[in-house]
Amino acid sequence: MKKARKRQVDGLGLGLVAIKVDAGVFIKWRLRSNDSDNVMYNIYRDGALITDKPVYLTNFTDSEGALKSVYVVKTVIKGKEVEESKAVCVWSEQYLEIPLEAPRDFYSNIGYTPGMCSVADLDGDGEYEVILRWNPNDMVDPNIGGMERPSGNTFIDAYKLNGKRLWRIDMGRNIRANLHDLMFLAFDFNGSGKAQVALKTADGTIDGVGNVIGDASVDWMLVPRKHDKHMSHKNLYGPLYLTVFDGETGEALDTVPYDPQTTVANDELLNTLENRTETGRIVDDHTYWGDIQGNRCDRYNACVAYLDGERPSMVFQRGMFPPRKERYIGTGRITVVAYNFTKDNKIEKVWRFDTFDPAGGEEQIKPELADILGKCTHDMVAGDVDGSGRDSIILGNVAIKYDGTLLWFNAGKRHGDFMHLGKFIANRAGLELFVASDNKAELLDAGTGQVIDGLERTYEDELQWGNIGVFGDKATMLTQPANYDTSNANVRAPIGCYRIYWDEQLHEQLMGGDANGEITISNLVNNKRFETKGCEAIYRPYRAPNGIADIFGDWREEFITRTPDNKALRIYTTVSPTQHRVTTFMHDPLYRNGVANQNTAIAMPPRIGFYLAEEAGKEKLGKK
Repeated sequence: MKKARKRQVDGLGLGLVAIKVDAGVFIKWRLRSNDSDNVMYNIYRDGALITDKPVYLTNFTDSEGALKSVYVVKTVIKGKEVEESKAVCVWSEQYLEIPLEAPRDFYSNIGYTPGMCSVADLDGDGEYEVILRWNPNDMVDPNIGGMERPSGNTFIDAYKLNGKRLWRIDMGRNIRANLHDLMFLAFDFNGSGKAQVALKTADGTIDGVGNVIGDASVDWMLVPRKHDKHMSHKNLYGPLYLTVFDGETGEALDTVPYDPQTTVANDELLNTLENRTETGRIVDDHTYWGDIQGNRCDRYNACVAYLDGERPSMVFQRGMFPPRKERYIGTGRITVVAYNFTKDNKIEKVWRFDTFDPAGGEEQIKPELADILGKCTHDMVAGDVDGSGRDSIILGNVAIKYDGTLLWFNAGKRHGDFMHLGKFIANRAGLELFVASDNKAELLDAGTGQVIDGLERTYEDELQWGNIGVFGDKATMLTQPANYDTSNANVRAPIGCYRIYWDEQLHEQLMGGDANGEITISNLVNNKRFETKGCEAIYRPYRAPNGIADIFGDWREEFITRTPDNKALRIYTTVSPTQHRVTTFMHDPLYRNGVANQNTAIAMPPRIGFYLAEEAGKEKLGKK
């Protein structure tokens, strides 16, 4: 019999939180995958036991609790107390606020907005920290060229839940600020018990302790301006790197050349391309990605995957689109490269998947891979889609196996913005994949790419929104056209792509936003269940929070959002008592992977890899 693979999971504490509510104080804590099936809990207030007998659930309302109360929870196994939580004070609001200090403007008037977040245990204390990307307000999409000046620098911060900033990484002038160019992976890649942070860097990146990566004096953004306005202020010539940073200090631990670089040494290929261009344009070797302005070569994605079924690996994608203009026919490229981070803090390449054929001459694409161009989404997810215990990589209508070979692709499908990998059908083996392409929304078998159900496009404009969730007793697919009118404050908020487990029930709620930017949570018929006050969503019209994760106990999710003045993040948590006991989502492999890559390009919320609905049962749901 084949031995089951044992995945590395986060070493978490009980995640106890206490919130003042009208009925007293609501407290909740985690059930972890490595806890005993028979674990129970004693609850202490101000040092005194307040429960007559150990409780089974992972939430409790203390009718005599007050704002000044202090709580501790202890695990009980076979009548004996085993583990004690950290003592916690009571929140006065339904959120924890983390003060922020925005970076100083690279240019005096641009300003900064808190972007996507992730969470990871950076210092090994069993509690999550928040990793935040600061976006300059002048960031632009990769398809925009001819900039009068480069965008402001992007910064990455790390914060303790008590508000202490651990470090700040300055990405430097040679990383262009936009959603598709820079994403980070925060995960314990070397099994040390402390997470690291991995991301693409360039000459002039400054780590969390002040060390400079590469050559700080060179400005690669200025080079293309000498040749072509479409390439102005893009780093299309300078070297790129992959760096893994210490999660506790922000210090760069190891740096290697990014694979692939923008350029390729192939004079014959460059001459062939140059002869096909318009008169007066200089074509450089970045054009083999499919255009001249560096749009297609600057489309990146990243994810975490357990390629061997036991340890997490870093996976990075570059390129996704085929060329549009005739003179670039035969170009276009998609690469996916996987790395491990060793116990002695070294980056090691595992494999590379690449559509590029350096010996192909005019036709630069490997013939057997030519049809996969244009089938990717602005996201990248990893999960065990074939029951092997090892994660494959999903790029949209394309899947790469855990060994770096092509698993499947769907011919005839187009590029789309959104996809969701999860367990959406109760009595069906394996995971399902919902892909919202430009021309169709479909539910696929994630292991084979075969269609389970599909929604044909019935409107003239492109499909802009796509979502799926178990919002009741079964999964529902939702779509919405790009020309949806959001100008009227009284109309229903866009469907968007976000969902959350928030209520006392075992199904999801929709997450969107109102016309003022506040985050709203509602059920499928738009009965509003919760709305923030004094916050603002990011990336309108997506109206997304800065992040979603199961950060505290019990098993329901928290979401992170910003205040309108950008001076604080708020982590909101539910205060609805529930009778369901469920293992923390952060110990579900698919969900934990999803939290790590949530900040990638057009962000998608994490999804659980098991079916959680009312008919799924009540005992130890999610237990692995």
